[in-house]
Amino acid sequence: MVNPINFNGFIAGWLLLLGALIGIYRALYYYKRVPEPGKSLAKRTLISLLFFGLGSVSAIIDSLTPRPLWFLMVIFYTLSYAAILSTIFLSLRAVATSIEKPEGVKERSTAQKTPERNETREKELPLHGGYSLRKEPSAQLFHILKEVSSGLIVVSRKSREEWVEKFGVQPDEFLWLSRADVENSIDPSKLHVIQGKILQFMEQRGPVVVYFDGLEYLTLYNDFPAVAKFLFAVKDMVMIKNSLMLIHLPEGIFDKKQEIILLREFEEINEEELIKKLSQALSPERAEEIALFGVLPPATKSGDAKDASDKSPEEGGRATKEEAQEAEPLRREEKAKE
Repeated sequence: MVNPINFNGFIAGWLLLLGALIGIYRALYYYKRVPEPGKSLAKRTLISLLFFGLGSVSAIIDSLTPRPLWFLMVIFYTLSYAAILSTIFLSLRAVATSIEKPEGVKERSTAQKTPERNETREKELPLHGGYSLRKEPSAQLFHILKEVSSGLIVVSRKSREEWVEKFGVQPDEFLWLSRADVENSIDPSKLHVIQGKILQFMEQRGPVVVYFDGLEYLTLYNDFPAVAKFLFAVKDMVMIKNSLMLIHLPEGIFDKKQEIILLREFEEINEEELIKKLSQALSPERAEEIALFGVLPPATKSGDAKDASDKSPEEGGRATKEEAQEAEPLRREEKAKE
């Protein structure tokens, strides 16, 4: 029978154990499903919760027996706090590293910084060639793509504002597939112009990542053989430049025969496998930082910081709204033509 004097301790111990078991279940869930370096974070959390659970078991046993077991509770709870605090401090260090800037370093203009970037940011990508993704990539993948490459160019049916709002990543170059006469838009029927801009970007940057979505939109203005030849030509350029090309190829946008043609050139790869391969080019600290804060911008870019400082929040919001209002009638007119 439960000692009435320790009944409160008995209830408290079971509640703490229940919380620990729920946490262990969630930690195991993420440990089995997330790629590295997320597994190491889940592992640290799991260790902390196991110690916490052992401390809770000690509290339950202590409430049921006259023999004091307070020293076991002290040991296990202390180890649990130490494990979780080490993870928290590691996370804080990653955040501090990402936002700190050396004092005395002045912002440079984009035109001045481009040559230096070519010299310092050219990196050997751990993966080359062309691949297809069936599911739309996550923001974490785009953060890693920017980190391991010398630049990210996106060709999309979405406008730049829509794309950045969805993924929280600023591409180095963006081509909006649209006939609207606005900045960064490009006529989808002019495949040779798109190819030329991609080649120019690779010539300037070195090993880059080329990401395509909205392929079905290209086939509205070009027949499929022309689109396929265009994609194959871009892939050949990408391979010569030791770069990486990713296309978003959802199931059902092309017929089976057309899908087979594209998949022969663009091997299907899932995001988890892609992240695992790309993370090999990251330092352990940086990989862990992106795993923790992949949905946030990894660091404040000088160009973005300068633009933000030049405009007040009200001016920035007003400019964005005005651009959206100007682009909206053009998009409606384009949809009406289609």
